[in-house]
Amino acid sequence: MIAVEGSSSSAAVISSPINNIPTSGSQPKITEDPLNMTVARNEPVTLSCKAKGDPIPEIEWYRNGVLVKTAPTDPQSHRILLPDGSLFFLRAMQGKKEQDAGIYWCVASNANGVARSANATLEIACKSK
Repeated sequence: MIAVEGSSSSAAVISSPINNIPTSGSQPKITEDPLNMTVARNEPVTLSCKAKGDPIPEIEWYRNGVLVKTAPTDPQSHRILLPDGSLFFLRAMQGKKEQDAGIYWCVASNANGVARSANATLEIACKSK
């Protein structure tokens, strides 16, 4: 309780925002960043991302700042999020409808925080005519 001078009233002050209260476990930490890759069009490729933390972090991937949709969440996707957090492309696409080339990064998150990997550039090599 804090007494206010010149007043007969007092008030309790609580200044502990919920976000600053530590929870058990540890914040995510990226242990393996993705690497720049060049792959032939329509060939498979994997971008690696590994993270540790407690609880085990969830991994999401971004391409040019946009969340990457993966199977099975998106049944039409040719991209799969592997159990270790890596992003697997069944075939690297480079066309008018869909392109996989770009700048990628992964984000690991759990109840204790968020970690972002380094950027990696995926280039699609097209056959010359």
